[in-house]
Amino acid sequence: MSTPALVSVSGLEATLVNGEKILDNVSISVGRGEIVGLIGESGSGKTTTALALLGFSAPGIELSGQIDVDGHDVLALRGPALRELRGKTIAYIPQDPPSALNPAMKVEKLIRSMLTAHRGRDASPEAIKSALERVDLPTADDFLRRFPHQLSGGQQQRLAIGAALAAGPKAVVLDEPTTGLDLLTQAVVLREIRKLRDTLDVSMVYVSHDLRVVADLADRVCVMYRGTIVEEGPTAQVLLNPQHPYTQGLIAAIPDHRRVVRSPTAVSADSGDTAERSAERHSRLLEIDSLRAGYHKRGRYIPILDDVALKVGVAERVAVVGQSGSGKTTLTRCISGLVKAESGNMLLANRELSLSIQGRTAKELRAIQVVFQNPTLSLNPSLTIGDIVGRPVRLDPERRSDRGALVEEVTRSLDLVELSPSLATKRPGELSGGQRQRVMIASALAVHPRLLICDEITSALDVSVQAKILAMLRRLSDELQLALLFVSHDLGVVAEIAHRTAVLREGQIVEDRPTADLLADPREDYTRQLVAAADQLSGAALVSDTDASERTPS
Repeated sequence: MSTPALVSVSGLEATLVNGEKILDNVSISVGRGEIVGLIGESGSGKTTTALALLGFSAPGIELSGQIDVDGHDVLALRGPALRELRGKTIAYIPQDPPSALNPAMKVEKLIRSMLTAHRGRDASPEAIKSALERVDLPTADDFLRRFPHQLSGGQQQRLAIGAALAAGPKAVVLDEPTTGLDLLTQAVVLREIRKLRDTLDVSMVYVSHDLRVVADLADRVCVMYRGTIVEEGPTAQVLLNPQHPYTQGLIAAIPDHRRVVRSPTAVSADSGDTAERSAERHSRLLEIDSLRAGYHKRGRYIPILDDVALKVGVAERVAVVGQSGSGKTTLTRCISGLVKAESGNMLLANRELSLSIQGRTAKELRAIQVVFQNPTLSLNPSLTIGDIVGRPVRLDPERRSDRGALVEEVTRSLDLVELSPSLATKRPGELSGGQRQRVMIASALAVHPRLLICDEITSALDVSVQAKILAMLRRLSDELQLALLFVSHDLGVVAEIAHRTAVLREGQIVEDRPTADLLADPREDYTRQLVAAADQLSGAALVSDTDASERTPS
């Protein structure tokens, strides 16, 4: 490295009270103004390593070795000296700003609290506005008086970055800061991070499971596996010519929007194919027309969906893409009945479907099931997996009294998502993130639905786990003749799963075409922006030209 190390880690170990090692002889260096990517799957030790840089460790974990940050021996610091280090010398930016930002503090107070926590820092109104301007956030009084929940996802993330940088740290740890953000917002946040590095000469450790983002941002990469660093070096060298089998496996699992699933019945857009003809080939299952939804605020109607039309065929896999705030989640909730649309028409298997969940029959409610983004929040931690998967069966008056049928259905549903029936006695906290997501899918499948709505269900998963979930969903769709409505901001994932893609912008569908045609030749400016943002993630170039060829789903 040409620049002296601002952060130097040598022989770092993290040990449980039973002697088991979580980290084993980890060594990392970060130069001044350098961005080092720390990549690996869940359980690899990357978060434990990142938090150790600030002197943090979970209860029951003992840290040993050497961590030096700008001349400070981090593991030797205690009390006030350690608190002074955090935020002033090295700061931490969390993955989930809504849970990290104090919901009771307005924007101005959040920034001021970071400044007043350290001696000698200017906490004047000018300094607060400067901290916001640094991350391109408004400084008007109206914005300063907002609470975090009143900001968009991108604004929340930039506020978290601005708050972390307010005290002028020399190093920053960023823990998955773009997970869950749409492509355009993600591009803005990554641009801000690069600009801050260039203007402030801040050293950064960027923790992520998204190799495309790391390829686009980091100067060097460290690959972690089972508590050790198995490969490191310049980003292009490691990711374009990986030497370790684990790194090779991670790169092979990267979804690429150039690698498109084609429907066996789809034809080229040049031959006049339309969304309606595509749905007809699959035979109609769901039809939506003139759907409108919104909310009332201070006597004024705020529209979210405006004249939306969408068709999904039997066993057809349709993706819905668009920025945060475009109306994707509202659309899925209107379809499931969780939100009542203001007006419009919905047909399920050629029968009118009530806009209100109260007006739907039990059969209609079972026919449409939703799998949400965060299984950790959705699954009751006190229930066993068998209880969770079997709950829909117990709510069915025709089957709830048959104990044998309940056990049989739980076993069948777990088997469908490739989980062992032995997991039925375990609780969610005992499972991995991928297993918890499979449990959510199994619970939805227990009622034999015809349409499964998947709302960003792979956004927080490791790439290899994500690939397995996508392969499983394709198989289930084909074997069970199950239609999928797949909401995602990741065009690589969309290319892997969807026969057709609808692009939603400001509550309106601006383009709805076969996925292969839409990604190869987007017609609308907004769609072109989304595809361009995916192209800018140079990690897409990690996939060889051979692998980028079109693929027909099995």
